[in-house]
Amino acid sequence: MKLNFKTLALLALAGMAFNASAATTAYSDGQLLLGFRATGGTGATKELVLNLGSYTTLNASNIAALGSIGTDLSATYGASWNTRADLFWGVIGINNGVSGDVFASAAQSPF
Repeated sequence: MKLNFKTLALLALAGMAFNASAATTAYSDGQLLLGFRATGGTGATKELVLNLGSYTTLNASNIAALGSIGTDLSATYGASWNTRADLFWGVIGINNGVSGDVFASAAQSPF
């Protein structure tokens, strides 16, 4: 069975949701989700997923409206989250309404 990129992206997102110990992050078609995951240490059993909003209107004020991402990261992964080599992040989104576009980044670390 050959999996296309869209299917793989959905499976990756589902895997993050399955392992999450926090509340579910609501999203709609066309929105981008920013996810964080540690492979060890503080918060290794938790994923943090933030909804960045629609990819068509994403700008600095939208991100500022999310609140303090740093506070969420510190609470989940510890005060030194920004120096950890085992903390990864990525962005994913799907736009089925227009063309079935999938937006995804490779896991990124360190900060």
